[in-house]
Amino acid sequence: MFSCKPGLILSVGFVLFALLAGPAGVAAAAEVPAGPRIEWVPGRLIVGFEQAPTAETLRRIEAAVAGVRGWQEIPHPAHYQGRPGVPHPLSLVRLAQVDEGADLLALARQIAAQPGVLYAEPDGVIHMALVPNDPLYNQQYGPQIIEAEAAWDITTGLASVVLAVADTGINFGHEEFQAGAIWLNDDPVNGLDDDGNGFIDDYHGWDFHNGDNEPIDGNSHGSHVSGIAAARLNNGLGIAGLANVTIMPIQVFSSGGSGSWLSLVNALYYATDNEAALFNISGGGNSPPASLATAAQYAYDNGVSLIGAAGNFNNSTPFYPGAYPTAIAVSGTDSNDQRYNSSNFGPWVDVAAPAVNILSCGASGPSAYFQTTGTSMAAPHVSGLVALMYSVEPALTPDEVRQLLCDNADDLGAPGFDPLFGCGRINARATLQAVLALGACGDFDGDGDVDLTDFATFQLCFAGSANPPAATCPPGVDADCDNDGDVDVADFLIFQQNFTGSL
Repeated sequence: MFSCKPGLILSVGFVLFALLAGPAGVAAAAEVPAGPRIEWVPGRLIVGFEQAPTAETLRRIEAAVAGVRGWQEIPHPAHYQGRPGVPHPLSLVRLAQVDEGADLLALARQIAAQPGVLYAEPDGVIHMALVPNDPLYNQQYGPQIIEAEAAWDITTGLASVVLAVADTGINFGHEEFQAGAIWLNDDPVNGLDDDGNGFIDDYHGWDFHNGDNEPIDGNSHGSHVSGIAAARLNNGLGIAGLANVTIMPIQVFSSGGSGSWLSLVNALYYATDNEAALFNISGGGNSPPASLATAAQYAYDNGVSLIGAAGNFNNSTPFYPGAYPTAIAVSGTDSNDQRYNSSNFGPWVDVAAPAVNILSCGASGPSAYFQTTGTSMAAPHVSGLVALMYSVEPALTPDEVRQLLCDNADDLGAPGFDPLFGCGRINARATLQAVLALGACGDFDGDGDVDLTDFATFQLCFAGSANPPAATCPPGVDADCDNDGDVDVADFLIFQQNFTGSL
C-alpha cells in the first residue's frame, strides 16, 4: 500500500503566488523579494475574524487603518452545512474595500494587527492549468488506458452524484450536456432566494467571477473539463465522458482564463453547501490565501473530495488547492504512459492521469469538440472515476477515495510512490472493483453475496419515490444505499449494480 503525500508540511501566513502562465516564484510574508511580478486583484483584501464582526468593529478598523473605504459581506447560508446553530465559516470573513492604488501588503499587515482579526491578505489572480494544442485527432485514449470500459460494466454513474466543476463555466447548449447532465437547483428565476442558500435564482449553478447566475462558458476550458468527466455515455453523439453523473457548473475564471482566489474560495463553499459529492478545479496557483485553506478544510470536513490539477510548470513547487493534504493532486501522462513533460511534480502529487491531446467538448456550438493538453485534462479523468466510485458507494470519505485511487493505480516510474506520478496512473477497473469489495450495499444477511434473498429484503424496505423506509423493513436493515434518508429508486439502482445473482 502506497502512502500519499509523504512528509508534506504546510504553513499559512501572508502569502504571495506566481501565475500559472509565468515562472514560479513563491515569497515569504515579511517582504517582497526581487523576482517575478506578483499580480493581485486591486481594490480589496480578504479579512478573517475570530468571530462575526459587528458594525462597530468594522468602523474601528476603518478609523485605525487609512485606505480602508468600506466592507462587503460574502453571500453564504445561515449556518454550517448540516449543523444548525453553528455559524458558517464565511460569516467570519469580510472583503475590505480599499483604495485602488493602495499598497495591499502594507494595508493587510495593518489590518491583521487589529484586535479580533485572524488574518488579512490580498486576493491573488489564478489561472487555468491549460497548455493549448490545436490539432484534432479522432480518438479518446484516456478512458481506454485507464480501463474505463471494465469499470462501466460495474456502473456508468448515477444522477444522484453531483460533480462540481469550478472553471470558465459550461456550454449549456452542447449535445453532450443534455438529458439531465446539468444540476438544477430548487431556485427558479423569480428574483427570490427560494432555497435560502444565499444566492438569488441560482437554478443551474453560479458565476463567482461576474457575480451572476449564468456560468456560461466563453472560453471552452470549462466545457472541455466537464466533458472529460461527465459527457453523456451511450447517447450516440460525440465523445464518451467517464460518468453519467450530474454536473454543477461554477464559474471562477474569466473567458480569458484568469480568476481570483476569492472566487475559488466561494466556489468551494457553494459546492459543499449545495451538497456536491466532489469538486474539480483544473487550475490554481502556488501560494494560496488562508481563506482557501479554510474552505478546502470545510469541504473535506463535509465529505467533499477535492481534485486539483498539478499545474504545467515542470517544477516541484506545490500547486494549490490540489497540493493540500486533504485534496487529490493530479499530474499528467500521455498515451504511452509517459510523463507529460510540462507537468509539475513533487511529494504532494497523489496520482497521474491522461493529459496530452485529450479530445472533449468546446463552447463554440452544440457539437463543438477539440483536443488540448494540460494537467487541466488530467484532473477530470480522476474526477470522473471518483464520481463512479461515489455511484457505487456514496458513503466513501475523501481519505478513503484517495487511498483507493492510490492502492489501485498502475505504478509508473520508480517503484512505489514517486514525485512524478504519485502512486501511479489511475486504473478505473481496479479501483471500482476495490470499492465493490468494501462491502456493497445490499448484503443484508451478511453472507458475502448480494443475491435473491437480499432482494426479497430490499422489497420489504422499498418505499417508492423519495420516502423513508417502509414500515415492513426488518429492524436493523439499512437499505438506504445513498444515505439520503429514503429507500427509493436511487437506492434500487445501487442495489441492482451490486447484485451478484442467485447465491
